[in-house]
Amino acid sequence: KLAVYLWRITTKQMKNALAASQKRAQGRIRVVQLHWSAGNYQPLQERCMWDSICTMYEEGLVEAVGVSNFGPKQLKKVHDYCAAREVPIAVAQTQYSLVSCQQEMEDHRALCADLGIQMIAYSPLGLGLLTSKYASLVDDDDNDNVDAALPTSAVRSSLLKGALPGARTLLRTLRSVARDNGRTESEIAVSWCVGKGTLPIVGVKNVDQAQSVVRCNDGFRLSAKDMSRLDEASKTFEQPIARNVFLTK
Repeated sequence: KLAVYLWRITTKQMKNALAASQKRAQGRIRVVQLHWSAGNYQPLQERCMWDSICTMYEEGLVEAVGVSNFGPKQLKKVHDYCAAREVPIAVAQTQYSLVSCQQEMEDHRALCADLGIQMIAYSPLGLGLLTSKYASLVDDDDNDNVDAALPTSAVRSSLLKGALPGARTLLRTLRSVARDNGRTESEIAVSWCVGKGTLPIVGVKNVDQAQSVVRCNDGFRLSAKDMSRLDEASKTFEQPIARNVFLTK
């Protein structure tokens, strides 16, 4: 991914950034993405960013291009611009999970499907909310143990403290589906994203978490019934995890 910094305002600067990334990676980079859109803070920079990824593709510097944190409206704009230059948008990365599937996210998923773009779902575990980490709180209707279970990170703690009380119906359903399938809550949450046609990317901090992600790729798929159960439970979650500040409309 290439960061859309304020001072990167020319295609040459973006090509230099790609070259620096290739040097660090010690090899060819096959896919380049714009890490976010400049539409929220410097709209005049946006067209240059689109030109840069098209130029990289046209010059054979990369095999495919994509974007990240582009909302549906901005994604359609960059797609149309690139299509006019016969440059396909291969991937579009956005925040997506059982606790962030606001209508905007569903619109994004539908648009990706219509345009033939592979949607990549980041934060599929909802900042850890969709793991077994908070299992002790699922049946704690009085919220007695919420503070003790929160992470030490002030930002993450603040986000989760407001979300946990309203997540119990969803977490109970997630636990039930996991038990029915002999899987962990994390595996079910990731599998739900796969069932929606997205390619989830999961951050891991230890071997157990890494092994859990590997098990998500063993061919397991949720049934239509379980997908429906999770869809309905997700609708009961009234306080979606905060959207990324870089995500545009």
